Formats: sequence, structure tokens, C-alpha cells
Amino acid sequence: MALTKAQLRERVAKHLKIKAIDVPLSAEHASEIDDAIDDSRAELKELGLCWWGSEAIPQSCVFALTLIIAAQACTKVGKAGQGYEAGDGDGRTRLAKLKPSTDISTVAADYF
Repeated sequence: MALTKAQLRERVAKHLKIKAIDVPLSAEHASEIDDAIDDSRAELKELGLCWWGSEAIPQSCVFALTLIIAAQACTKVGKAGQGYEAGDGDGRTRLAKLKPSTDISTVAADYF
């Protein structure tokens, strides 16, 4: 099962404890987290640690991405200095372990 960017945003907000279950996320916080998602995805893609589409995040990668994005967004949402920054390294290590051994961007089916 794959998750969307919006679902990842919600998980990051809950991880940062800026969203209660029954309260919608503020537009400002949503925007800050979305920026962190986009920036992190671009960087991870450049490093070869992102092999999925922006709206098809593998379930197995969600926890690692939550840690990475929370580390990137914590300062912008008023949660700096509360330990979230340390999640960046742990998240990247977890993603590296999950990365397929084959470069799936070059594996294409031939149709005749």
C-alpha cells in the first residue's frame, strides 16, 4: 500500500505533536511541512535514496521519511531543540537499508 504526500504530511504533523486527531492542521504548518517534503524528496532523489513517485510513497519508507521530514520542518513549526533534528540521520540510514539493490528507474518492460 502506498501513501500520498497529504497522508505523509499528517503523519509528520502528528509526530511533531502539532496536530490533534480531531483538529485540522493549520494552513501555515501544512505549507511548511509540504515544503520540507518537497525539499527532502529532491535531496533524497539526488542521493539515490528516493525511488518512488511523490504520490506513491511505499509504506515501508514512511517511518524513515517521517523522521527526516520532521527534522527538516521542526524549526519552521516551533519545535526546534526538542530532539527532532536527530531523526534525519536515523531516517536516512533506514532508507538506505530499504533501497532496492537494482536501480528500478532503468528497469523497463519492453512492449512489442
